[in-house]
Amino acid sequence: MADPGVETTNAGLRLCDFILARRAEVLAEWERRVRAYSVARHLNGPAPRDQVFQLLERISHVVRGASSGYPGAREPLGDLPDIHALERLVAGHDLHLAARELGDLRDTILALWEREAAGAITLQEVRRLDQAIDALLATFTERLRRDEARLQAILDTAVDSIVTIDDQGTILGVNAATPRIFGYGPEEMVGRNIRMLMAEPDRSQHDTCLRTWVGKGIGREVLGQRKDGQVFPMELAVSETVFPGGRFFTGIVRDISRRKTAQRAQALLQEAGTLLAQSLDVESTLRSLALLAVTHLADYCTVDLLGEDGQLHRQVVRAKDPARQSLADRLMDFTPRQGSRSPAASVLETGQPVATEVVPGWLDAMARDEEHRAALEALAPRSSVIVPLVARGRRHGVLTMASSVPGRMSLPTMLEIAHAVADCAAIAIDNAILLREAQEAVRMREDVVAIVSHDLRNPLNAISLASLSLLRHDPLTDAQSRGLRRIVSAADRAHRMIRDLLDFTQARVGGAIPIHPRPVDLHELTQRVVDEVHLANPGRRISVEVRGDGHGDWDEDRLAQVITNLVGNALQHSPDDAPVRVSSRAEESGVSLGVHNAGAPIPPALLPTIFEPYRRGPAAAQGRGSIGLGLYITRQIVLGHGGHIDVRSSEEDGTSFIVWLPRSPARVVQ
Repeated sequence: MADPGVETTNAGLRLCDFILARRAEVLAEWERRVRAYSVARHLNGPAPRDQVFQLLERISHVVRGASSGYPGAREPLGDLPDIHALERLVAGHDLHLAARELGDLRDTILALWEREAAGAITLQEVRRLDQAIDALLATFTERLRRDEARLQAILDTAVDSIVTIDDQGTILGVNAATPRIFGYGPEEMVGRNIRMLMAEPDRSQHDTCLRTWVGKGIGREVLGQRKDGQVFPMELAVSETVFPGGRFFTGIVRDISRRKTAQRAQALLQEAGTLLAQSLDVESTLRSLALLAVTHLADYCTVDLLGEDGQLHRQVVRAKDPARQSLADRLMDFTPRQGSRSPAASVLETGQPVATEVVPGWLDAMARDEEHRAALEALAPRSSVIVPLVARGRRHGVLTMASSVPGRMSLPTMLEIAHAVADCAAIAIDNAILLREAQEAVRMREDVVAIVSHDLRNPLNAISLASLSLLRHDPLTDAQSRGLRRIVSAADRAHRMIRDLLDFTQARVGGAIPIHPRPVDLHELTQRVVDEVHLANPGRRISVEVRGDGHGDWDEDRLAQVITNLVGNALQHSPDDAPVRVSSRAEESGVSLGVHNAGAPIPPALLPTIFEPYRRGPAAAQGRGSIGLGLYITRQIVLGHGGHIDVRSSEEDGTSFIVWLPRSPARVVQ
């Protein structure tokens, strides 16, 4: 071969034509050389061929030169070098390997020329071939520089840890997020094994795990370990990349502590809602609250409620470890005092929760005296959270929790969860207290009703007996007779009110008015009761209609009470000149009792609730009504006999109450 630096004028075959004609051979020889690279041995499928085949055509045009007059000689390399560079980067090439690959391409062209053409090459052709190769390398360098800058920007701003390691687990590089997550400096991590980041029970399987996890994606949850020894949950994804130096693994680590904490908090709140709703008893609710606290949040818990004296009173003390419960019980005698410098008292006054590390100053503020401080020190608290128990604007007390395990949970997170649990507990406590207050109010009302009703009967009996005795003595003027009858009627109405109150109290407490059945003729009973009512209302017209067999087993006194209530109600809510019709009729399976009056109809809005207690009609506003228990008690008596009562009322037909009773009432569960 002639010296490449010597220009000849009689060259037969030009280099540019040789490259164009022998592209296939050049490509095959070049590919054989490239396959010797370690990186190429691991590539999936054949080395990229299309870009190199087209690049050889473009290189041929560059070597030909613009002065040749060949149309294609003016065409530059175009975007092929950029495409080729991107392809090589994806395949794992770096700048050094790219220069080596392009140098092999140049050497392959010249070697084939020397072996097959055996002609002279002009210096200008060699210079243009070098220019084409240099242009390719410059494009590769620029692409690599841009991609490296982009990659570095991604690494610097990533919130997840990104580490590169070799196939032995040695850390080769970390991004800026890794030291923040694990607490090590970058220089402490590079060169050490990936095992330092893990907290796996069986680390001997770690290398196998890396290969097993390749391509699994984010989602495999493992335990990480920080420099201070704290273990935390993380997600790990591992991918494998081939570089000139061999196989390398990239691990993406995501700290999922917040997510796990949120999941635990959600589960805890669901459990709290279920547990605290199981009882409306204050003491049971407080015990459930303390159990939740020591199970999920703390090692010790106290619950203090605000009493009627304006001071806190300790209700519950609970320890997570049963063996330390006796130590915790010593705190029962040291309730924080309102107005003191106690943090618990301050939380109740301000309504603002507090989370703090336990320091001597905190113990001084919490302790009432030396004995109290000694009890606190025996429990060795490291952190404390105090939250108020407030529901519907009502302050109930404070929940105090302490943990003796450092770093068990970050204080802001623990405070947030504890506050949510305390809110649930406060509502449960508020409901329990309201129920207890309502039950106490009902009990007191029933006691008052029973006492007053009992004590009123004696003077009313005296008034009734005296008035009836005077009515039997003659002579009496008409005015005296009317006055005495009015007194008897008023006393009788007061007797009925007392009876209704006692029956109502008994129905509320015992669940039903007692029924004592015996043989009764309902027709005869109806006539007798109507006659008695008519005596007290001599100016009114009351008709009675009976039909069929009226015998059955009923409580005579209670049915008399039903008839009296219904007839008295009809007289009260109808004009003085309007008649009241009463009927007692036999039916196939029982008997029916009907009372009708032609007064103003019952308002439609009142009909659905007319048998409920304390429902009073329009007459009550005029001072002629009862206390609103008559129809309620009437219905209870009818239900106690196994029957039912209905009402119909309209402007055209008036008002009718219809009672149906079986002849032999079965035991009815109220």
